[in-house]
Amino acid sequence: MYKSLYIILFLFAASGAQAQQLPERSLVRKGNRQYNKGNYEQSAGRYEQALQAAPGQFEAIYNLGNALYKAERFDRAEQTMQQAAADSLRADTERAD
Repeated sequence: MYKSLYIILFLFAASGAQAQQLPERSLVRKGNRQYNKGNYEQSAGRYEQALQAAPGQFEAIYNLGNALYKAERFDRAEQTMQQAAADSLRADTERAD
């Protein structure tokens, strides 16, 4: 009985510690929620915050480019999408998107 309780507590503690180590993931998710609501400027801000926490994070760069495009900030969107496309660590299919 107590062993199960300790295991559950350990899992909660471990998941909380990992969430603190990856704040950019939370920011990307918040950006995604804003994007889905049509709040493209706000979503772009969240993606930019994610990139400050983890520069070069592919998902944040890619999503930022999409949000900027939807916000009709075309010059910046083009630069951002070129940056995402230049990421040589990604598969060709991801870069093609």
